[in-house]
Amino acid sequence: DVAGGAMLTFGQKIRLWAHPSEVPAAAGGLLWGPTLNHPTVIAKTAVLQATPYPADAPLGEDYALWLRLVEQGRRFGNMDEVMVYYRLEGQNTSQTGQDSRGERYFSLFERAVTSLLPLANRAAVMEGVRAGAHHVLAGVTLPSSVDKPNKQTVQAHGQVLLEALAGVEAPWARRAEQSVQQRLRRHERTLPWHKAKELIDPWLIGFSHMARVRASGF
Repeated sequence: DVAGGAMLTFGQKIRLWAHPSEVPAAAGGLLWGPTLNHPTVIAKTAVLQATPYPADAPLGEDYALWLRLVEQGRRFGNMDEVMVYYRLEGQNTSQTGQDSRGERYFSLFERAVTSLLPLANRAAVMEGVRAGAHHVLAGVTLPSSVDKPNKQTVQAHGQVLLEALAGVEAPWARRAEQSVQQRLRRHERTLPWHKAKELIDPWLIGFSHMARVRASGF
């Protein structure tokens, strides 16, 4: 019903934006944010005519629409190919106002758990969302005015999510469970995975350079 693809952004740096191609993974990933690159999206006309973009989600209308389509049982996924080359500069909305973005995601995550998870678990899940634990697991930066939740709060929120997903009989929920478990394991590590990568990558580059120097005899 709806399809997207990978997107290559350029400006200050080059970055590949890619999301899961499988339908269950693309739907399950909505627990953490949009899983379609909006500029790449194509959709059946009848689908968008029947379900237009929600008017009550400014700057997040695409995410809100994907959630609504999952509620309706619509199918969507991504192609692996790069479909769009997109320039990111300071004036792009997605690159400015980190605090406002963090604030906005409180309401977007509330919409996500309301759309995807059973009513019986909703209150407990909302508690973690409002505490900022969902931001942490999703990798979304919290506003500077909000204290980062401690490890116990984040882990407890993850367990509540798993309990809620266990009550959903759908393939996307199984993929979402796997994602929650992976994010919980990542959070248990002392060093955040993205920081670890920043340290490891230069080390590997240095090691590779040393190996070439030794091989050359210098």
